[in-house]
Amino acid sequence: MDPGEKRAFVIAAGLGQDTSEDNIGLTYFHELHFFDAASDTPYQSYVYLAHKYVRDAHGGDDVWLYERSDGAMERLFVRSPERPFYLERDKEDGDLGRLVITFVPSADATAGGAGK
Repeated sequence: MDPGEKRAFVIAAGLGQDTSEDNIGLTYFHELHFFDAASDTPYQSYVYLAHKYVRDAHGGDDVWLYERSDGAMERLFVRSPERPFYLERDKEDGDLGRLVITFVPSADATAGGAGK
């Protein structure tokens, strides 16, 4: 996509449900790959094996944590300068979520960095 371009995606959880109470598609985010235009092999991949919801017993924010393929845990609903994307729930329609790409990693700078 071009910078500033937006595209709507449909996420199906495969459970036959479509309500705000069981809107689990965004929490099941699994992977994102960056490709050169002339290649079928990604030059950078972000792969998440599992996720969990952690309730804060001290009255703070509850959070979703995602386990990267290297075992580290990340909060994908929080913008990070080290990761070229984050997840966010739509402010006007809680049934919608989006993957926000903040920058496109350079293929030269990430060579050999797939599987992060």
